[in-house]
Amino acid sequence: MADDELVEPVGTPEVAEPAPEEATDPQQPIGFTVKPPRRRQTLVKDPETVLHKLVKKFNDDIEDRAVWTEQRVQRTAKYRGWREQKTYPWLDASNAHLPVIMTDVQRTADTLHNAVLSVRPVMNAKAVSSEWAEKETTVDQLLDHQVFVENKGEERVGNLINSYVEDGMWISYNPYIKEKQKLTRTYVLDYPDPGQSWDGTILAALQSYYPKSTVLPGTRAPWNWTIKTQHELTGEVVNVKAEVYHDGDDAQVQIVCHHDEVIFDGPAFIPKELEDIVVPGRCENLQPQCMANPTGAPHVFMIEYPLKAKPKILRRSKVQRRVRHKIPRTIRKRKSS
Repeated sequence: MADDELVEPVGTPEVAEPAPEEATDPQQPIGFTVKPPRRRQTLVKDPETVLHKLVKKFNDDIEDRAVWTEQRVQRTAKYRGWREQKTYPWLDASNAHLPVIMTDVQRTADTLHNAVLSVRPVMNAKAVSSEWAEKETTVDQLLDHQVFVENKGEERVGNLINSYVEDGMWISYNPYIKEKQKLTRTYVLDYPDPGQSWDGTILAALQSYYPKSTVLPGTRAPWNWTIKTQHELTGEVVNVKAEVYHDGDDAQVQIVCHHDEVIFDGPAFIPKELEDIVVPGRCENLQPQCMANPTGAPHVFMIEYPLKAKPKILRRSKVQRRVRHKIPRTIRKRKSS
């Protein structure tokens, strides 16, 4: 192309607009001018629709495995020796049970149980690096303690083996549980001597019960106190509430101290019965369904039998109240009936 064919650009050049002073102001942090989007309060937009879908899936799964449930009942009846009254060739004819299946099942279960418990620890850790090899024994002892001491391993392993031998499969629910319960300690204290006050007497007694702790008077002092102490094992700060009562005609008072104590903190394995786990038909395992596990379960329903106090605790939670008032009235009546 010749030089005379070049044409100069026509128009005014574009000039970048200056950035607002807010973004370039070094005195103002960028967090006040640029903020990330807010997270949604709940992942469930319509609890009523989700509830109806879950109930429909649960009922469909129950109907889908109706044949399997009937066959399992028949198999259990043969194993246990549940026999019907025999009317052929005459009424009340002999209907003896030959415990062939029972003998084989119990022999196999005993063999597996003895094989598992013959060597302790049952599970052995293998370090991926040579520098961690010295920790293998510690991990082995920790796993053995968690399984057989904290979780009553001998009994639960026996239940899993029985489920495997009788039904051909076993299911274990393995959550991490941290459970707290209110621990109460009661101390008996004599009346103070003449000339001594209740405040000094009770304060001295509490300091002797909880040494190296901070004792503060409560709203109804000297009849209630707050104690901040340190846990002996974990080192966490524990708040203890002490209340003073007079019970009886003796010249004595009771100091009742309440605090929350962790009674279980660690992994747990809980054997589950087959009728308490509901999954779609043709599922070979309870792991999530994916390309590497095509026979997994797209969803799993686990039936629970909570204690009487559990629904009360859930009813007091804000999450359940927020979801509960959105459930239609017809569903509430059906659930209560």
